[in-house]
Amino acid sequence: MFALTDPEPSVRIAAIELLWEETSPEYIDHLMHLAQFDEEHSVRAEAIKALGSIIYQGELDEIPQETTRPIQELVFNLHTNLDEDLLVRRRALESLANCSH
Repeated sequence: MFALTDPEPSVRIAAIELLWEETSPEYIDHLMHLAQFDEEHSVRAEAIKALGSIIYQGELDEIPQETTRPIQELVFNLHTNLDEDLLVRRRALESLANCSH
């Protein structure tokens, strides 16, 4: 997970892609932080995409709702923020499609 904090955006994106099966609380916290605060829109969008996968796993009851609820709220807020980058909002909408409520 060290690569998630690399100064190079392409390395952070690759790290997110390589850790696509990871669901540890530490990893989820990293993703949520990247989704909100990374200065590169492409990294933020990739983090949101990964969060969408976690939302989906929550819908399948593979991850507790207590874990996915804050993720859903974050992704919803990113999608509805009209000042947000269009790619970030698009990935947020795609991630919300995995949510049934």
